[in-house]
Order: sequence, then structure tokens, then C-alpha cells
Amino acid sequence: MVWDETQERKNVSAQRLRKSLVRDLLVEAPALAWLRRTLIPRSWRERVKRFWQMKSKVEIHRDHVRRLEVIFDDDLARLGRWLGMGLTCSTFKSAAINEIPTWSDVDVTTASHASLAT
Repeated sequence: MVWDETQERKNVSAQRLRKSLVRDLLVEAPALAWLRRTLIPRSWRERVKRFWQMKSKVEIHRDHVRRLEVIFDDDLARLGRWLGMGLTCSTFKSAAINEIPTWSDVDVTTASHASLAT
């Protein structure tokens, strides 16, 4: 498996729709979906869909990002020991692209799970 920068972006927040029970019932009902696709031009459907699309990317506050990085760095360090490589949030992408992991002799059954208790 290789990290591919040329892949099309997936799950892009600008294309994600806000939740709406009424819209979901209308859009997901099989008979209504067929009618909608058959009778309403795609350009009109896209224009209506924009009403529910997220206009801006959701931003996580820097303090929350730092707290998450501390948790993830702990988990990645543990995974890195199992794979015989150093892993952190800041090095993960490079390691995934450039290194070939191999399982080490670390006993994973006795590894600390302190981060799961918090």
C-alpha cells in the first residue's frame, strides 16, 4: 500500500451536508428518489443541495489539537515500538510513505493501556 497524493479528495467538508430529518426522508425514500432524479434537472438538485452544504471547514481549536496530539503521540509511540520505528503525529505521514514496518519482539499483551482508562 502506498500513500497517493494524486488521489481525489474524499469526505470533503465542503461537500458534506448538514443533517436534516425532512430532507433525508425525502431524498432517501426510493420512490421519491427515482422521481427526483427523473423529473428534476441535476443543476436544480445541486442548487437546492447547496442550501444544506457546509460553507466552511470546521476548525479545531489549537488547544484541542495539542491535547489530541499528546494522546495520539502516546498511542503512536506504542505502535512504533511494536513496529520497530519511531512514530508521532508529526512523523506519521513520512514514516507511512518511507518506512517498511516489521513487528518487533515487544510483548503487546503487557503493554500499558493507561491512555484507554482516561
